[in-house]
Amino acid sequence: MSTLAVISKNPDPFFAPGSRGSGSDYDLITGLLEQAKSERNQLGSVPQSAALVYLARLMDECKTQDWDGYGASAIDATTAANVRRFIEDLPAWLPTPEVVPESDGEIALEWNRGPSRVFSVSVGNTAALHYAGLFGRGVERHGVEPFSGVVSQEILRYIQEVVSEASDT
Repeated sequence: MSTLAVISKNPDPFFAPGSRGSGSDYDLITGLLEQAKSERNQLGSVPQSAALVYLARLMDECKTQDWDGYGASAIDATTAANVRRFIEDLPAWLPTPEVVPESDGEIALEWNRGPSRVFSVSVGNTAALHYAGLFGRGVERHGVEPFSGVVSQEILRYIQEVVSEASDT
């Protein structure tokens, strides 16, 4: 008889490093999970892949306090993990967002289609997403949505509205 024990404080324990276990069943499951993770990453959309590359660069540039020379807070690993989870949950049809560091240590994901068509989501190290958008015709929306790894339908609808081809500014 074999025993499997997986211990992790990460909210995504099946794909997170640091899980511990032993035995042939553990080795088999670990191998299958690593294969699934690799396949998931290969199947990611081009926009997702590009955004994740931008995120990695940004993390390297903004990992220390005062990274901008004006007192900006460092971007921590929890924030980066939340941004990664947000990006990975975006539908493949969306264009690549701009990945922008913010001085408070959060990261903004922005879809910009001109001065009156822009939508931005700020992701930090908490379970809350702060968003704001301009949708043409003087329409503005802003708010806060909970985030547990799944992008809400409301936020997806706002992104779609901004990136749609219709220009009504």
